[in-house]
Order: sequence, then structure tokens, then C-alpha cells
Amino acid sequence: MLFQQSILCFIAGLACGAGFLVISSKSPVHSVLSLIFSFVLCSFVLLTLEIDILALIFLIVYVGAIAILFLFVVMILNVKVAEARANLFQYFPLGFFLLSLLYFDLGLLMPASFSVDVAHFIPFYLEWPKAVLSFGCLESIGFLLYTYFPFYLIGAGLLLLLAIVGAILLTLHRGVGVHRQEVSFQNRRDWVEVLHMVQ
Repeated sequence: MLFQQSILCFIAGLACGAGFLVISSKSPVHSVLSLIFSFVLCSFVLLTLEIDILALIFLIVYVGAIAILFLFVVMILNVKVAEARANLFQYFPLGFFLLSLLYFDLGLLMPASFSVDVAHFIPFYLEWPKAVLSFGCLESIGFLLYTYFPFYLIGAGLLLLLAIVGAILLTLHRGVGVHRQEVSFQNRRDWVEVLHMVQ
């Protein structure tokens, strides 16, 4: 138990360090990479706490979609580092105020001690069928989706497919003066008409 707590504290410390690198890095690309690293470490923390579905949501939604989009946008826009660095110091008072407010709120909400009476939580009997046949968080969601709500799952997949195809069709512009390779047209051409004798 002490080994698991030490691993959890180590990963949480690395996540806090990556979060500090997000706001202190000079390059926006390094900031986004630190953000991706902090999301991955937070998903490891959730996996250590046996919260599987939130860990997968962190990896799929935040790392797979939002953070990669941020990385591509930052790389395309070519943000000037000097301008971003000059405007950084004016947010220090606001950040210090929000941090002190968060610390004060946590001090009010957290109890003084975490000691509980264990005797109230000991069950009088153990239901063996529930202990054997119990599902985890991820297994329960998968069981419900694929057993009782398959049409909603298929509908969500079709909506995502429609969004992908629509985005591809909207961005596919065929210019008039742009020369593109037409393979079928090239295969249909007669080689006699193409080749010319030059004297």
C-alpha cells in the first residue's frame, strides 16, 4: 500500500511539474508538448486510482483531439516568442490571487483529519454472487452500450463518419488553373498521339 501511494505521489508530482512547464516554457510548441505530457500523467494517476473510464477519456479527448489540434495550430501560426514572453509577466498578480483563493477554499473544504471509524464500514455478511459477478466501471459502460443501446452507438458512429466526410468535401477545392494528375485520363491516351518525332 505504501509503494502504491509513493508511485501515485511521484506521478502526481511529475504532472504538477509538467503543468508548470506549460506556463513557463518560452516556446509555444514546448508548452503544448508539456500539456500533452501532463494529460498523460493525469491519466496514469486515474489508472492508479482505478478510474478507468476517466483515464481513457483524458487520453482520447484531451490528448487525441484537443492537444494535437493545439500543436498543429501553434506550428502553423508561427507565434513570435518575444511578444508572447513580454506579455507573460502581467498575469502574475492574477495568478497569485487565484492560487491563494484556491488554497483558501481547499483549506475550508478539507476536513482537519481523515480518521474514520472503520467499524461502521465492515459489512455483516458478504454477498458472493455480487462479489464474483461485479463489473468494473469500463465493463459496465461497455455492457450497457453494446447490449441495450447499440443503435445509439451506431448512430454516433454514423454522425462522426458524416462529419469526417463533410470536412473532407468542404476542404477539397478544385482550382481551374491547377494541374492535377488524372490517372484514368493518362491511361486512356494513345501513345501514337503523344509521341512526336523531332528532327
